[in-house]
Amino acid sequence: MADQARSRISVLGILLALILIVVIGWFGYTTFFTQNAPIPPYHVISTSDISAGDVSQAVVDVSVESQTPSLEDLSMVALQVWKDQEVEWDQLTVFFYLPGMSTDDEAYAVADVDPDGVQSIHLIRGAALQPDGAVTQ
Repeated sequence: MADQARSRISVLGILLALILIVVIGWFGYTTFFTQNAPIPPYHVISTSDISAGDVSQAVVDVSVESQTPSLEDLSMVALQVWKDQEVEWDQLTVFFYLPGMSTDDEAYAVADVDPDGVQSIHLIRGAALQPDGAVTQ
């Protein structure tokens, strides 16, 4: 009798694990785990309309409060910046600056966003953090 109960629990555990795998696969790992993640603190410094022809495009300079933001953090910020725009742009380029960086300097990272979401995001090689937290170019 005890062996049957353990066997049923084992089968139920396997079924629940398979269901979880299917749900995560269906909705996507990132959506499943980051949907309710808090957006890191940031503020928009400036927005510039660089539209040309039939393509509406803007560049947004954003300052993040963290000295060590992850690409996932920057991606969440880029999506929020996109959502908060009063104009419906075809494309949005977001330049990220760390605390202490000037917008006259090369940005820490850049993201390209369109109606389908973040299309690319990468760190810019010229921006580097020193051990004391200072940013050098």
